[in-house]
Amino acid sequence: MTKNSDKLKQYTNSTKNSYYYHYAPKTFDEIFKYLSGETETLPNTQNLSSWYLEDLIGLLNHVDLWSEFDDKIMKLAFQKNIWGMPQKPEIYTSGCYSFFMKWVKRQIRVDNSIETIKKFEQKSKEFQIPHVFFVFNIANNGVSFLNKDNSLTGLGAFLLENLDKNLNSYSSAFEDSDSLKGYFNLLIITNQSKYEREIWSFLQHKSKKIREMAAITLSKLGERIIPEASKLLNDKKGEVRQIGALILSLIKTDESQRILLEALDNEKNDDARDVILESLSGILPVPKTEEELKERIEKAQKRGKLDSPIEKWLDESHLPSLNWLSGKAFTANEIRYLFYRQSRTKDIRIDSEAKPMLALIDKTTSHDFASALLKTYFTNGADAKQKYCLGLGAILGQDEECNSIKSKVTQWADAGRGKMAEYAVKALALNGSTKALRAVEFFSRKYKNKNKNIGAAANEAFVIVAEDLNISPYELADSIIPDFGFDGLFKEFEVNGDTYRAFIDNDFKLAYLNEDNKVLKSLPKATTNELKEEFKEIGKEIKDIVKSQSSRLEQYLVIQRKWNTEKWQAFFMGNPVMFAYAVRLIWGVYDTDNKLIDTFRCQEDQTLINLEGDEIELPEDAQIGMVHPISLTAEQITFWTENLYDDDIQPIFPQLTRPVISLNEKDKNLKISREFQGVQYGGYGFISKMEKIGWNRGSVVDGGWISSYFKDFSDLGFTAIITQQGELCVGYYDGNAELNELMFVRKKAVQFGSYIYDEPSHENDVRLMPFGEVPAIIYSEVMADMQYFKENDLKKQNEVNNQ
Repeated sequence: MTKNSDKLKQYTNSTKNSYYYHYAPKTFDEIFKYLSGETETLPNTQNLSSWYLEDLIGLLNHVDLWSEFDDKIMKLAFQKNIWGMPQKPEIYTSGCYSFFMKWVKRQIRVDNSIETIKKFEQKSKEFQIPHVFFVFNIANNGVSFLNKDNSLTGLGAFLLENLDKNLNSYSSAFEDSDSLKGYFNLLIITNQSKYEREIWSFLQHKSKKIREMAAITLSKLGERIIPEASKLLNDKKGEVRQIGALILSLIKTDESQRILLEALDNEKNDDARDVILESLSGILPVPKTEEELKERIEKAQKRGKLDSPIEKWLDESHLPSLNWLSGKAFTANEIRYLFYRQSRTKDIRIDSEAKPMLALIDKTTSHDFASALLKTYFTNGADAKQKYCLGLGAILGQDEECNSIKSKVTQWADAGRGKMAEYAVKALALNGSTKALRAVEFFSRKYKNKNKNIGAAANEAFVIVAEDLNISPYELADSIIPDFGFDGLFKEFEVNGDTYRAFIDNDFKLAYLNEDNKVLKSLPKATTNELKEEFKEIGKEIKDIVKSQSSRLEQYLVIQRKWNTEKWQAFFMGNPVMFAYAVRLIWGVYDTDNKLIDTFRCQEDQTLINLEGDEIELPEDAQIGMVHPISLTAEQITFWTENLYDDDIQPIFPQLTRPVISLNEKDKNLKISREFQGVQYGGYGFISKMEKIGWNRGSVVDGGWISSYFKDFSDLGFTAIITQQGELCVGYYDGNAELNELMFVRKKAVQFGSYIYDEPSHENDVRLMPFGEVPAIIYSEVMADMQYFKENDLKKQNEVNNQ
């Protein structure tokens, strides 16, 4: 039986069992005959409502090879009373047209040549699809006009062929679409003035985003448009001057920068002035003294920017004093200038003109000011428009202010104020203290699956701090693990003249050694309350660190992060928390070619023991990392497993016992695996398990259906995707999830989101990676994730068969 006849049989049976079949059995019987080829006469469906044929039109979804059967469905479906032609090109989700255009898009992703485009346009005419509608829907589904080297794709060449007779229609269709940028770039490469003038006309558009996009495109024309762009700086409208400044700022020649420099101090429109400021970054002199800053404040006063408080409720005279490093107190005008400049930031970051001012503030005395500012802000509703108060409160505050902001993250997340929670996380990062950065890292994990935007904001903030410090995010994560004032692995203290040493045991709990080296599980009774409180706080922090560090280390095992010998010894042998991890893991010594040359364990006395039981010294030029079982022989795994067991050491996570699945030689060129196709798992359990093992929900499409899940390995340059064909929908998890196709794609090659159908569906998709190019450990980990569901499904099937 062919696939189409199977689809027809299924549709016929389900329709005859539906209640609406009984409203028009004769019409439906004619439809069945028409589709099966028993008659060539097109049935008249005018007595049917459109939703009676939704199941029929649904047969067009995920078509591989368009056939005469699909043509017949289209001819039935686009009768006027059913769907008809959408009135606007952007209404492309209408029934049969949506499915046809999705099919076209899938084919063009494989072959974006002008011959292919023309062939499909000819096909679209059979279904009365207008030219502009056809072009718009291909472009708006992610098919590009230009290749990365700016050469024309098939769609780009097709548009240029039809540009003269369709220029106005194209501009109107692309006006509010995601394809406008590509359309502008296509017009630019023609080097024809009539098409350039079309882009200039968009500078007057009502949308700021579109005006800016046009400006960015025009700036690519370079010096020859400086005279025309300069005229915009003299326009009466501030938004026009802003666009002129944007064009000139992007051209970046001596002439364009000279023009902007002349305009800077007289520009009263802050949006336009901020564009100029950003353009002149690195060119403008940075004030280094109070006197130089006061000159800048005076210029702002002359522009009328300090005539009244920035907010009605933010009266500078009611706030505690703020001091310069010289000890002088800020005037009300100086505080107002700080508020004014920091309020110009669109996100939680430090404004370029506020930055030198903040550098000259005495942070040792700014605590009261920061506390009062945050309290005033929170009391007055904590509006997102005044989020600069969060940033200033964090920058000028200490631990108490960070704790206040940290509590707001959770409070706002629970109250549905997700954007404010994002701002609060970013504000913590601006503080920069170890405690604040640990909070940022904590939120990146807490909101990894739920309230993902907050977690993403935390990750972004963490990366920005790392970049500012010129280190990797991993190195920053290492650096914020505190040592609690320990001298190496111990913290010495006295009680009634007796000396004790605190340390962190293998269970991540504080323990104590007396002068006889006897281990005590609790502090001596005579310990002062001050010391008790100090160790109590240390205990709390250890618990928080372990929550994050255990999962982080397992991630490092999977991506095979390495430390050079010096850094490994400093981090794992010198930090009391990380030493407790070091003794519970098996380590590998790798050479400069990343080849495993030895394995070892760290003992409680800090000696390093290899497979032969010999104490070893780590080579200075080696790389050290956690060893994955895929790199070990069965004998080595057995030895180290028994060694840990004999010493009563529990691994912090499954290291040696994790499943190992190797790629079969014959599958090295495979790009899509269907090994798990049809595997089912209960909806609630599936979601919970996928989140636990690090998979993220992919796109949510028609009817809230979840089309896929993905696991990101961005550090290594790719992403794993498993498509889903079960009953799993957002808000409805009672049905089963059903696995479909597994694949690996290049990093960020596939987009996920609401109503985004971007997962590859054909082996020829250039975004797909052959399995042989995927690192062996990553392949093993991903396949093991899916194997869990397969084994569970087989177990249930066996239980049913044995009943």
